[in-house]
Amino acid sequence: MNARYVLIGSLLIHSLYAEPTLSAATLDGGDNKNIRKTNYIQVALFHPLQLLPAEDNILGLTWNIFYGENHNTKGVIVGLVNMTRHTMGGIQLGGINSTHNGYGLQFGLINQSSTHHGLQIGIINKTTHLSGVQLELLNIVESHDFFKYLPILNAHF
Repeated sequence: MNARYVLIGSLLIHSLYAEPTLSAATLDGGDNKNIRKTNYIQVALFHPLQLLPAEDNILGLTWNIFYGENHNTKGVIVGLVNMTRHTMGGIQLGGINSTHNGYGLQFGLINQSSTHHGLQIGIINKTTHLSGVQLELLNIVESHDFFKYLPILNAHF
């Protein structure tokens, strides 16, 4: 079996099972004053013109035709511009993907996260803290002292 398929598969499985669960205490930092609704499908033309409010959590499928935004997403997020304000778990596929905490795969032209656990594939991949692999033209990990900018491949575990 090809080693890259084993690596990608294990990263995806890890992202679906090791990521924090979508609970009110986890998603709102323990502050239950703002319990967010969890829904299973989201469709957005552009924010704020979307099926559900951006404050909701999505556990399932998110389709952002041009630009969509949600607080937390877990599952498959597809669109031109995908924005998850707090935690993304699963797969983000789009032109531009952005999240605060990423668990899983970001695949797009530009991928951005503050913390990423998993795989980023794109022309530009940027994160502050990486636990995983970045592939493509420019890979940026701001927390690295020596290798902040690397072409083709960057990995940190």
